[in-house]
Amino acid sequence: MIQVAVIDDGIDREELADGAKLLRDLVVDGITGEVRVRRSDDARLMMHGTVCAKIIESGTPEAGFISICIFDAMPLQTRIERLFAALEWCLRERVPVVHMSVGTQRLSDYGRMQPVIAAMSAAGQVIIASESNRGGYTAPAHLGGVIGVSAEETEYGKEADAAKRLPYRIYGNVCTAPARHCLRYRDGAERETPTANSYASPTVTAAVCGILAAHTGMRKELAAIYRWLSGGRDYRSMRPDFLRSAAVWNPDARPLCKEQFFFRGIPVGEELFAEEASDKEGTREAVLYIPSVNEETNRRALRRLEEKRDRLRMLVYCGVMAGEAAEKFRDILLWQETDCGAARWEERFALAWNGPETPVIFIESKKIAPVNVLTRLRDCFLREGYQCAAASDYPCAYLYGLEYIPRAVRGEAALQYLTQMYRPDLILMGVSGENEFLKDTAVKLVCAEPETVMLIREEEKERDNTDADALYQKIQAYFEEPSEPEAEG
Repeated sequence: MIQVAVIDDGIDREELADGAKLLRDLVVDGITGEVRVRRSDDARLMMHGTVCAKIIESGTPEAGFISICIFDAMPLQTRIERLFAALEWCLRERVPVVHMSVGTQRLSDYGRMQPVIAAMSAAGQVIIASESNRGGYTAPAHLGGVIGVSAEETEYGKEADAAKRLPYRIYGNVCTAPARHCLRYRDGAERETPTANSYASPTVTAAVCGILAAHTGMRKELAAIYRWLSGGRDYRSMRPDFLRSAAVWNPDARPLCKEQFFFRGIPVGEELFAEEASDKEGTREAVLYIPSVNEETNRRALRRLEEKRDRLRMLVYCGVMAGEAAEKFRDILLWQETDCGAARWEERFALAWNGPETPVIFIESKKIAPVNVLTRLRDCFLREGYQCAAASDYPCAYLYGLEYIPRAVRGEAALQYLTQMYRPDLILMGVSGENEFLKDTAVKLVCAEPETVMLIREEEKERDNTDADALYQKIQAYFEEPSEPEAEG
């Protein structure tokens, strides 16, 4: 039996076909934040979570449920701390499959959500999470290391085999799955679920359980599970935020702002893969490679990585691999710069440009300074409750928790992407000159939209002591009061 944690409003044992499959009935205490056994005096909604469990149960006989209740009342909204507590409990207990129809669209929650999800991914846990029904960026559904889910219109089918390859349409790390299910309840009535993302994710969870049970000998890596699930498609996340810690292999010693990494970086060289090398830091499991200007060095590095790929679980290649090289790492979480969200938006979804829909602050500098300025300034706005999206064309900007704008992406498309995906109160955009389109867009918009666009040119000197608070005060008048969307069920 595959243990599945269902983070929701509880599960009614009596509504399951086999009540014994409810292995644990827990709740996150609304006062203490403790995960404990549910008591008789706790609020007992047991509606949405019960429906999700019934969908999973109808799709596979392999699931045993751990119910973790984080909701007390309708509508299904909760404090984000209760979701974090549930996830951290699942991490400690190493629950193999974690299912949730809940998430957050507050960008200020990302900084705490990402390390927990990355740790769960490193532990080999499979996380299935619904996108928001409102669309746009949702955590954890859009985080690397998670299978995100949105709904499609077709019915799952009563005879569906959860272990077969379901015909999902794949966008990055998101499956589009059936949400309409006809379920029989203990009162004898049959009820059909509406088309909603939260009723599509149990379809995927059932399929994952079936795959894990049917393929006990397979490598239990998310990329392999996802590829089998999707009929051969590769797992691709918008950012490499599945990293918790990684060996950083930088053969040319390119300048990096290591103190601003969103993960723990451990500098290494080719000696990383020596048999006598210690693995206590997990450096054989996650590697970040920064390509050399010397192609022979890169070919040699990829050969070394390929030789040891049975030890690798994650590889971030800070450039673009040749197709035949990437093919050799399909069974692990692989990320390269063509996977970034802005590049995919430019390729598939870019719309007609009607000017900026939200205030934009451009910070221009050719040195590494924008990384320090952007991350500090972003944190200032997030602390004050603003939904602030930060991006840059600076090389390897994604290593610092920023959205990366590749040189081939038009400035207008980049702003469209950030606006449509994150729906921010404001956008911070670092401009280094790597992307000439972005630089041109900044100049044009400053002239055409002076009311909503601001350009700050950083001086050509080290800016480690940049006063982000002073910059924040300088530009605060551009922005309206922040909005704070709630965690959604």
